[in-house]
Amino acid sequence: MSDEIRVTMRCSTERANAKLDRLRDGARAGAGRGLGDGADTLVLETKAALMRLSHPPDTRTPSLPGTPPAAISGNLARSVRRTIVLAVTEGRYRTSLGAHTVYARIQERGGTIRPHHLTKDGKPGFLGWGGVPGHRLHFAREVRLPARPYLPRRAHAREVVRRAVIRAIRLAWRA
Repeated sequence: MSDEIRVTMRCSTERANAKLDRLRDGARAGAGRGLGDGADTLVLETKAALMRLSHPPDTRTPSLPGTPPAAISGNLARSVRRTIVLAVTEGRYRTSLGAHTVYARIQERGGTIRPHHLTKDGKPGFLGWGGVPGHRLHFAREVRLPARPYLPRRAHAREVVRRAVIRAIRLAWRA
């Protein structure tokens, strides 16, 4: 009798390749799904940040420069949405999110608003707002708004999406 142990292993390359194909396809599908899930989370976080503070029209905003703007109507928060997830190339996906009101950009980045028209005598016009019943009418040659960033910062967005993609790929591999 021999003290020898024999081990024989057979590996079907077709079965191994089929399994690798399923893993690759699951990772691709999970990546696209995870990107969408992560973007949806960022949209909800952004809307919540925009609704954290509010104030009535014609009153000073309680939000400090550098913090998200306080809501008056809620239109800015309601306008935040993401685009559909597009497959850019094999295994690469893209989506974007943002607010879609006319004042979204200046709230995010700050800046000066000036009228785009001239008066009858050729001088720069005035900006006017308000004047609805119960609210004062305001006029100004220009209005300066400080930046009140509300969109997620890049590092935070990457981390949220990374976690969502990993979760989606793991789910796809279990299926």
